[in-house]
Amino acid sequence: MSFQSLLYLPTSVFKNLRLVVEFNDNVAANQTTTTPLLIVDEMWDSSVKNKLLNEFKGVEFVSVETDSLVVDAAFQVGDTVSKPQAITKQLKGFNNKTLNRMFVVKAPSVTVGADTIRTLGSQLYFNETDNIRVNGRNLLVGNGLDTPAKSLAALTDTYGTCNSYLNTQTLPLGFNNQALLAANELNMLRLQDYRCFRIGERVLQLDYQFGRLGVFDTDVATSNTRANNSSTTLHFFGEVPKKLQVNEDLTYLIAYN
Repeated sequence: MSFQSLLYLPTSVFKNLRLVVEFNDNVAANQTTTTPLLIVDEMWDSSVKNKLLNEFKGVEFVSVETDSLVVDAAFQVGDTVSKPQAITKQLKGFNNKTLNRMFVVKAPSVTVGADTIRTLGSQLYFNETDNIRVNGRNLLVGNGLDTPAKSLAALTDTYGTCNSYLNTQTLPLGFNNQALLAANELNMLRLQDYRCFRIGERVLQLDYQFGRLGVFDTDVATSNTRANNSSTTLHFFGEVPKKLQVNEDLTYLIAYN
């Protein structure tokens, strides 16, 4: 719930209110961390407080909820050549909820790239395709987001202007990560490919379609240790509208819209 949605907090309604401020004090040697100062304004005028309390009937807000699924490694016992992989799996975390914007972070089981991004990055795969099936129909035509350009366009169309890093949606020129880039840039290669969708309706059934080209290298075990072929967890972050409704006895109920 954001402060844009709720401009004041009646303590007679939120009786167990607790505010937690989190920050990272693990900074470089040439930096210092200033202890944060929290300032809270309290309304003392009884007539104004009562007026605000009587007018407070609740608030609508947007919550970010998550779900995830696992994509198996590209190769199975007996495989000997490169091959396409395509899966369709059902997500149940958004069922019976109105789902607005959603983005997908793809985390391979094999870590790659610089330590500064790999935990927050999103891997781009060879010939990757992503689409969503909402309530029995595909959200996007054809293979959906089947090029990095389309995924970048979907990102900016859905969430607006986003900062990125040069070549973060570019695959290596060779299988072993050779590229005409400096070492630091190579570490960032293909690690900021976020897939984004605008759903805008109540979900009864949500299926995710994911495809990629598995590139064979020597044997199955070796091939599956490559980030491009390894098992992958897809993390989904979706905006779900909710509402807080205040009862006459000043208790409240939070429900999905």
